[in-house]
Amino acid sequence: MDLEIYDDTKNVPEEKIKLIEDILNFAGSYLKLPENTEMSVTLMDNEHIHEINKKYRGVDKPTDVISFAIEEDDPDEVPIILPEDEEFRNMMTETPDDKSMYVITNKSKLFGAAAMLYEENLYDLSQQLDSDLYILPSSTHEVIAISDKFGDANELADMVYEINMDQVELSDRLSNQVYHYDKDARTLRLATNKFERTISDDIKEKVPEIEEGKAR
Repeated sequence: MDLEIYDDTKNVPEEKIKLIEDILNFAGSYLKLPENTEMSVTLMDNEHIHEINKKYRGVDKPTDVISFAIEEDDPDEVPIILPEDEEFRNMMTETPDDKSMYVITNKSKLFGAAAMLYEENLYDLSQQLDSDLYILPSSTHEVIAISDKFGDANELADMVYEINMDQVELSDRLSNQVYHYDKDARTLRLATNKFERTISDDIKEKVPEIEEGKAR
């Protein structure tokens, strides 16, 4: 089983994370899950889980657990390209294809960025636009697909980085890079590594700002 554990709190001891990993691997083995089963666990505080519950589930309180199954037969997790309404489609007919932007997520719009891995949707969109695609990681909840004629990949990476720094909560940041979908090879690959920056680098850059604020 492909298992990833993220500690948003930065406070969970390593031995407890290892315990969680061992328990989940045992459960996967006991249930005879396929080797290619994917699972991710994010550990967070009450404030963050309360925020997610309220924003995406209409539940105004923290809960112990929120679980989401990324399965195509789950109507909330089927990958979709937004917006779906007729008014938007009419508007898009007046917008050049190489300047249009498409939000890719799931129906629940929660942790929907994984929908970018459903290659069939990327292929259909690339055929519609008759071009390769750039995928911009808007957040962990959605990504934005555009024609590769939209602009230069490195300039788009600049934009992604600035938006991440200024508008996206650290816990919701997916990546500072841009991805490229090749419609002929039907492959998705990293298009940029201009800054060689990771999400953790963003934290390091903010530390001097915080320290300067304290000094004042």
